[in-house]
Amino acid sequence: MAKGTEPLSSLRICVLIPDFSDGGAQRQCIYLLNEWQKRNDISVTLITFGAGEHAAALRTDGLEWFQMKRGPWTLVKLASVIRRQRIDVVMSWLHEMDNYAGLLKLLPGRRTWVLAERNARYPKSRRIRARLALGRRADLVIANSASGGKYWEPILGMQRVSVIPNIVRTPEVVDKALPPLVVSVGRLVPQKNPMVVAQAMCLASHSKSDAQYAIIGAGPLAAAVAEELSRSERSPSVDLLGFRSDAADIIARAQVMVSMSRREGQPNVLLEAVMSDCVPVVSRIDEHVEVLGGAYPYYVDVDAQPAAVAEAICAALEESKPRDVLAYARGKLSERTAPQISDDYVSAFRRLNRI
Repeated sequence: MAKGTEPLSSLRICVLIPDFSDGGAQRQCIYLLNEWQKRNDISVTLITFGAGEHAAALRTDGLEWFQMKRGPWTLVKLASVIRRQRIDVVMSWLHEMDNYAGLLKLLPGRRTWVLAERNARYPKSRRIRARLALGRRADLVIANSASGGKYWEPILGMQRVSVIPNIVRTPEVVDKALPPLVVSVGRLVPQKNPMVVAQAMCLASHSKSDAQYAIIGAGPLAAAVAEELSRSERSPSVDLLGFRSDAADIIARAQVMVSMSRREGQPNVLLEAVMSDCVPVVSRIDEHVEVLGGAYPYYVDVDAQPAAVAEAICAALEESKPRDVLAYARGKLSERTAPQISDDYVSAFRRLNRI
């Protein structure tokens, strides 16, 4: 450890996350871990099953990182590390680790478990039911959105649910792209609705042919999105860029960001767009409204046809005062700094452990 002798009141935290692969939840975990390493009142242990695309952004000078292989002895190995490190709080991040943390609660020994909820709604499945059953053993759920908190309140009660929003990073001021850029960033999975986004961008490029259009992300629908673009006569106008580690920089240069997600936790790309004066065209779901406010003008119904999304994209490209349109959201996000959010987590942990 790089921080020297721990003070008597030091809190020992262990974060469980599968890896730092592509996704906003993984990036938020890195922001939190990096900030915690600046403190001298906590020590941090990290357990993963791998590294992932975003791992290069993680500081490692102020934490202990154990990388394990999945296998029949995984639970035993997790318990061994947690016992050896004398962990006060185990925080699980993403579903696979939620299940392991829930199973750890069945083993002898007192372990405070905090489950980090990064979404708000889920399709019914056996896997989700298992997570809910194990999640009942959590000492606290920390959701990153109000709707995520409401998901757990009927199960755990209000006293065991807290809401701490995502860290908002202030981007560097950069010149906007010329010609104008419309971008969509996110994993290419059904809940993100990438097929509608691809079709809408192709349609928008008919009316706004002077703009650039780009879809950033990887996932199981990548081939289907590529095929959809290839069928459109306007497909050369839309670039499918795959995973990009510089996605936040691209958003900062863009005039318009498109997200037609059906469900979210608290989307990083929306926060980054707002702070970069990039006008979001988004589905009207609770998680988007929580950030942008009810009166925001560039919502589209979550089940809208591509033509309606394209119309909103064209209107957003005409927006002459993006900062005015985003004033409500910027006001809400201004206090969500890394030091403040990291302190909110540590305060919640201390209340649980009375340290």
